[in-house]
Amino acid sequence: MDRPRRPLHSSDYYIYPDETKREYRKLAGIIFGVFVLSIILTYGRGWGVKYLFQDFLAVLLILSSAYKMFRLEVFVKVFKGYDQMAQKYPIWAYIFPFIELGIGADYLLSNGSPALYFVSLVFGGIGIYSKIWRKHVVGHTLYACLDTVVRLPISMINFVSSVILFVLTILIIIVR
Repeated sequence: MDRPRRPLHSSDYYIYPDETKREYRKLAGIIFGVFVLSIILTYGRGWGVKYLFQDFLAVLLILSSAYKMFRLEVFVKVFKGYDQMAQKYPIWAYIFPFIELGIGADYLLSNGSPALYFVSLVFGGIGIYSKIWRKHVVGHTLYACLDTVVRLPISMINFVSSVILFVLTILIIIVR
């Protein structure tokens, strides 16, 4: 990119993203690590394809919400600039990581329910919709909770996690 880079310790909460192959490989490595953790968890709890998908979603959502809660103020500031609902209702940006944690914990602790699958499909569908069909999405805002790990735009990381959530929820419903 032609933009000047600011140091990671800058106080303006904005770091220019790097859309390089290296950053996409880091994201794939994180997803692979989550997959390995979910395989270990599923093996310990009893094997099954449905349980593997549920454990993968549980680990992914719990880790994602933990990163967001760790840097909640930074996440809220960036999320308000990206999400339409957070712009209208600022409290949404504060409760979003906790809702994500609740969904992940429900996948981890329960055997699955139609209500959980419905909520997952809605969350995944909204994320996919915001990337594909909305033209006013801020695509170059850095993802607040992964700024020093993966320097991709928030729209790309949100899209990938939404697709994973949506597709795996559909596969869980089919396998069930």
